[in-house]
Amino acid sequence: MTATPRSILIINQAWSNHGDEAAHKALVRMLRQRFPAASLTVLAFSDLVTERDLEIFRPEEIERLEYVCDERRPSVGRLGGLSAVSTGFAKWILRNAPAWRPLRARMRGADLIVSAPGGIDLGPYRNWLYLALLLLALESGTPTAIYSISFGPLPDEGRQDRAFSRLALEVLRRVDFLSLREPWSQEYARKLEIPFVEATDTAYIDATIAELPAALRRTLESPYVVVVPNELHRWHVWYRSIGAERFHSLYHALIARALESTDLVVLMPQLFARQNDSDYCNALRNDFDAADRDRIVVAPEDISVEVQKAIIKAAEMVVAARSHANIFSIHCGTPVLALSYEQKMEAHLIQAGLTDYMIRLNEIDEVDLSDVSKHFDDVWQQRAELKNEITRKAAPIRRVAIKAADEFARRFGADAASAEAGHSTPS
Repeated sequence: MTATPRSILIINQAWSNHGDEAAHKALVRMLRQRFPAASLTVLAFSDLVTERDLEIFRPEEIERLEYVCDERRPSVGRLGGLSAVSTGFAKWILRNAPAWRPLRARMRGADLIVSAPGGIDLGPYRNWLYLALLLLALESGTPTAIYSISFGPLPDEGRQDRAFSRLALEVLRRVDFLSLREPWSQEYARKLEIPFVEATDTAYIDATIAELPAALRRTLESPYVVVVPNELHRWHVWYRSIGAERFHSLYHALIARALESTDLVVLMPQLFARQNDSDYCNALRNDFDAADRDRIVVAPEDISVEVQKAIIKAAEMVVAARSHANIFSIHCGTPVLALSYEQKMEAHLIQAGLTDYMIRLNEIDEVDLSDVSKHFDDVWQQRAELKNEITRKAAPIRRVAIKAADEFARRFGADAASAEAGHSTPS
């Protein structure tokens, strides 16, 4: 156990995504409860974050929380190539290059560095900036934690891939705390003999829900189904070879089935600001005739995640190709048909015992669209029973998240009173 930190620096925060917003707010609220005397600083880069991001991501009630937007992120373009020749030389660049000097100073000035919850940046995403910031944190000598991430599989397709993987393994073995958020990542870490704390998604420890804005409340007076699409073919390394039409047809079939079952369909964008889901949601809506279009609502992209959770909580059912929309549904007790695109999503459903209500998008070429209605109906027809079942199954998942937060607090010297206060997170 170390001395209680007075200054906590959060790195590797992802932006413009309501899922990352949910994890961020849960992390910040947990840190404030467990370390009430600490100042919290979130590192951002001006070319990756917008003012709208900061407005939406900042929990209004948290004091002594600062978002520092350094002018630009340092270039990592050479790191991959240098690492392929010598990982030692790449680390020397991080320690000595002038471009990294402000970051080195900021990290040395903190008492604790926390790498934010996130996806498989140390894995198929092969995020060199993410890895470089972790290497820099370790070089600073400041205690460093990686909080509730997914991990692996590590890439191994060439010299740069292998260099990335070697450095990632070094980071994971050297950090002072590592928690992994689902069983697949945990099993992968065991095979590689990496010590970790079992966790689940950080969003499970924060059940803060907002009032619906008046305009939305009037729009959503009738029963509705929420659909959360995802243009995986545009951004995910595993789906770039699959045409847009395949995904469009799947979402269209599910929206059509929802329109047959209830009064309204709410399409909910998860990306906002620099990113964009609204255009895709509107394109899906415009694919229907005028009468059906009038029954399809595209939610505003920049509502807070607390408002998104309020929409999901009041829904009859959710169909989601986004991880956090599934998590919100489970946390709120709303029946969900999950469109699983990564192991992290299926792992959450395994934890919740809900794998019977899932379509695996990695098998999308084999999904018979004529069967999509059956997948939808399996959830729709059991939705009343599922509400109670999901609420009951969410409780142990939340306990896993709280236990990981307890261990994090113990590891970094939170006093007993502050650690106990952490259990008062809204549920």
